[in-house]
Amino acid sequence: MNAHSDYKPIHEMGLPTATTIYLTSGNADWLSGKYVSAPWDLGEVRQVWKEKIEKQAALVSKLALPI
Repeated sequence: MNAHSDYKPIHEMGLPTATTIYLTSGNADWLSGKYVSAPWDLGEVRQVWKEKIEKQAALVSKLALPI
């Protein structure tokens, strides 16, 4: 990153890496095909929201094309 840049990151640089590792570890297979944001506390999502997400088919990402 340019030392003279006015850009200030909002999140830690390792956050996307940590999120990717968590999602590919096998512990978050239930999130496959769902919208996930890196800043979320995925441990909390699993403990508090997993059952509700699965029951309501929430956070589903789909690409729909008119035919």
